[in-house]
Order: sequence, then C-alpha cells, then structure tokens
Amino acid sequence: MEGTGWTPTTRGGTFSAAPSLGAQLSLAVGFVGAGVSMIIGIIYGLTSGYSSARTDNFTMRFVDFLYALPLIIFVILMQVFFKAQARHVGQGGH
Repeated sequence: MEGTGWTPTTRGGTFSAAPSLGAQLSLAVGFVGAGVSMIIGIIYGLTSGYSSARTDNFTMRFVDFLYALPLIIFVILMQVFFKAQARHVGQGGH
C-alpha cells in the first residue's frame, strides 16, 4: 500500500474506487436486464393482444406455466432434500 492521501492506494487506484466501479457495473447490468425484459414483454403482450382470443388464451396459459415452473422445481427439490434428511434422522444421524 502506497500513497499519502486519506485512502491507501494499490497500483494507482484507491480502495474506494473499486466498490464504486463495481456498483456502477451492477446497476448497468440490472438496468439492461430490466430493459430487455420490458421490451420482450411489450412485444409479447402486443402480439397476443392484437391476435385472436384463442392466441391470447394460449399465450396466457404459457405464461402461467412459466410462472409455475420455478415453484414446482423448488417444491420437488425441497421434497428430495427433506426425504434425505428424514432417512438420516431415522438412522440416528449417521
């Protein structure tokens, strides 16, 4: 660590600069991801809204399936985990 200022430096940069740059990158990634998601959602919604009622119903069922999928996977993983734990408890924890 070199430097004579308030914050120590390494290789020419201050320790306070690294978290600042990390925060900027994290915010940029978050905003870009949200923007892409918004554009996809707008296009998807406009397409299903201007199409027939049958297409709208199909797209809504597809979105419902996508919303339910992560919960189903989480529930299945929890069941597998707790079954494994129950087997260990039944064997005296060994």
